[in-house]
Amino acid sequence: MVDVLNMLDGREDGFDNRFFITFGNHEFDRKRLHDVWMLGDRVRESHFTWLRSNISFATGRRGTALVAGDNLAESRIIEANGVKVGLFGLTTDIVAPELEFGHQAARQRA
Repeated sequence: MVDVLNMLDGREDGFDNRFFITFGNHEFDRKRLHDVWMLGDRVRESHFTWLRSNISFATGRRGTALVAGDNLAESRIIEANGVKVGLFGLTTDIVAPELEFGHQAARQRA
């Protein structure tokens, strides 16, 4: 799917600064930590920005997020026809993958 999304601007390569998506349920179909490399690879292969406003990824042994990339953002402000627009992406917590922590984990600890 990432290959198709990368082509939406009509170019095979090059980053599209005006294309934003958020994580959905299928990004977490493989929710075990040993499968986290798949999601990380797809994010790094993407030529667009992933909005993850309410998602924090678990960290590995080195203390870095298991899913990371320059194209991950909590939010963005863009300008469209002279108007500033704030963008954010919310993902529901129906699935509780091992590779993600945040609002779901905080609620379980409470």
